[in-house]
Amino acid sequence: MCSSDLLQFDRAEIVLDEAAEPPGEAAAWQTVTLPDDWTQSRRPATIRYAWYRLRFDRGALPAGALPGVYLSWMRTVGAVYLNGHLVGQYGQFGAVVLGPRPQLFVLPPVALRDGQNTLHIRVWAAPSFRGILSVVRLGDHALLQGELDRARLHRVTLRQFGAVFALTLGAVMLLIWSRRRHESMYGYVGLAALALVVEKALFHGDVQPFPPGLAVGLADVALMATPVLVFAFALRFAGWHWPRTE
Repeated sequence: MCSSDLLQFDRAEIVLDEAAEPPGEAAAWQTVTLPDDWTQSRRPATIRYAWYRLRFDRGALPAGALPGVYLSWMRTVGAVYLNGHLVGQYGQFGAVVLGPRPQLFVLPPVALRDGQNTLHIRVWAAPSFRGILSVVRLGDHALLQGELDRARLHRVTLRQFGAVFALTLGAVMLLIWSRRRHESMYGYVGLAALALVVEKALFHGDVQPFPPGLAVGLADVALMATPVLVFAFALRFAGWHWPRTE
């Protein structure tokens, strides 16, 4: 799909290939709709690497502007090639990255050709992890930078602020509980807030202190614990005790 300012691709070609370089024309390319979520389009356990291919005409890009390519989702690790030349990469292949980040790469004008150009995107996902490629947008890098900033605000920064708020709330509630031990509802809501902090920090933090497998396990435990603790808080707040349910 095309607009006056940006080219947006909601269809691409895909081939499942572990090659380190973009596959050639002889590869078994198949058409796929973007976004392509591996958990829906194919069995995640059977796929590690996928190559996507898109073609566009240089004349469709805005004249005189620095071109860029924007990907709102590319997980867990990915790289972008223009006419066979690497122009950007997110993460390291073979090493799990948690918390997908929107990505914007510059398309070097010297790598563009007159007429048709080919964009390849290599994506890797570890076993049991969700692989996905969003719609792909091409256009003025400055215009795409605005989209990147908005996406990071909503999907990263606000969640990090939310984690800071939850951490403050949890600390205050646990402090109150330490002085009023007979009112366990403060303890439950404090622990729920801290569990939320753990989940957000592991998936959206800029620094990852744990190995990916351990981080995912801890995040899953925190994610499951949060509603349980909130439920226990609600019971105590209402003055109810359901021993068998609890």
